[in-house]
Amino acid sequence: MGPNSTMAGTSMLNHGAHVGPNASILDGKVVNKHSVLGMNSCATKDLDEFSVYFGLPAKNIGIIQK
Repeated sequence: MGPNSTMAGTSMLNHGAHVGPNASILDGKVVNKHSVLGMNSCATKDLDEFSVYFGLPAKNIGIIQK
């Protein structure tokens, strides 16, 4: 875990990650740097860097340009 990471249970939010209201992250999953988990979504797998995820279960719907 890096200095810009936050642990919540066994899940981890990396630097620049955003989690929308009412979104859920299953235990042990990682929201990588600069990724977005949208409102009311559920992360059932690790989220890629610089990506946008929405849905139940959350699916990658786009990328964020670096």
